[in-house]
This record gives sequence, structure tokens and C-alpha cells, in this order.
Amino acid sequence: MKIRLSLTQKFLAPTLIVLAFVGVILNYQVNSILKREAIEGAKDIIADFIRIHSKRHVTSPSYFSLENPEKTNQIFSELFEDIKTYNIIRIKVWAKDGTIIFSDAKSIIGKNFADDEDFQKSIRGEVAVDIQVPIKAENISESGYEQLMEMYVPIELKSGEGPVGVVETYYRLDSLNASILKAQRGISLIITLGFLLLALILWLLIKFIVIKPLKALETGIVGLKESKG
Repeated sequence: MKIRLSLTQKFLAPTLIVLAFVGVILNYQVNSILKREAIEGAKDIIADFIRIHSKRHVTSPSYFSLENPEKTNQIFSELFEDIKTYNIIRIKVWAKDGTIIFSDAKSIIGKNFADDEDFQKSIRGEVAVDIQVPIKAENISESGYEQLMEMYVPIELKSGEGPVGVVETYYRLDSLNASILKAQRGISLIITLGFLLLALILWLLIKFIVIKPLKALETGIVGLKESKG
């Protein structure tokens, strides 16, 4: 019994602690990668969706200006109606110089935000994303959502000529976050069960391959000493 307790204390217990630590780190890393990849996948799908519909409505770079505000309002109102879904709830359209030429929030039309970092990334051809901090629980019923993702999608009418403007949408993340959380819980359960199984196998190996033979050896030595005595 003395040998078994010594081995458990000196080897098995620290090993289980290390396994638990590795399991926590692995679980965190896997879930972080899962969330990042899910967001990236959603970003690509939404960006393609917006580009396809934008090209159906916007056929000239002149629409990304306020030279003809009535025509601009008509074109992008139709675009908004076309892309608006349960999750896509708002839209802004930026001219190449950073002027807001269309928005469902009429008060900002005509204002210039050329120094906006996400706009600057997007007008250079990159899909920019800004994920807002989740709102407080008590305000969810007022806003109708828990978290939004702002997406800045550069619009090119002809390949190789660069963006003529930017369409910014506000995407409701609630459904995606719920799916990610469900997947993360499943992965956490699998990892936990896997490490528990590994710990059980390790315990059995130590018991039958190390402890049991040593116990038998100890018994044999004691018996030999008694016979000689």
C-alpha cells in the first residue's frame, strides 16, 4: 500500500493536473479558432451577397455621389430593400471621398467621415469589419439585438479599376453567436470526455503495469525475508 500511495502522489496526481491544464488550454484555443473562423466565413458570405446585389442596382460610378440626390436615393433604397433581411438591419453608402450619400439614418447624409479607419481600409479594396461590444441585457428589448457587426464592403463595377464606393451594413450577430456557442459547448464536452478517458487509461496503466508488479515484488521480498528468518 505504501508503494501505491507514493506513486500516486509523485506521478499520477501531478500528471492529472498537467492533463487538466492542457485540456483547458486546448479547449480555449479550439473554441477561439472556431469563433474566428465562423466570423470570417460569415464575413465572406455577406460581402459576396452585398457585392452581387450592389452590381444589380449600381451600374455607374456617378451613383456614388450626390450630384443627383433623387436618383441616388432611389438606387440605394432599392438596394437596401433587396439586401435587407432579419440579420441585415441597416445600411450606409459611402462615396469615394468619404461622404455619406445614402443611409437609413437620414441625418448623416451629406456628412464626410473620410478619416474613418474602416472606411479607409475598405476604399483600398479590403472588407473591413468592426464588431461592437455586446449591449447590456436590460437594453436588448429596446434595441432588438444583442450585438452587431459593422461591415464595410468595397464596390467595384469593373475588375481592376478599384472601388467606386463602399456599402456599409449592420449585421445582427445574435443567431451566429448562438450557433457558435452551441458548437463550443459540444467541443468542450468532447474535449472534457476525451481527457477523462485519457486519465482513466493512464490510471489503469499505472495500476496494472507499474503498481501491481511492484506490489507483487514487495510481497515476494517480504515473504523471502520471513522464510529466511
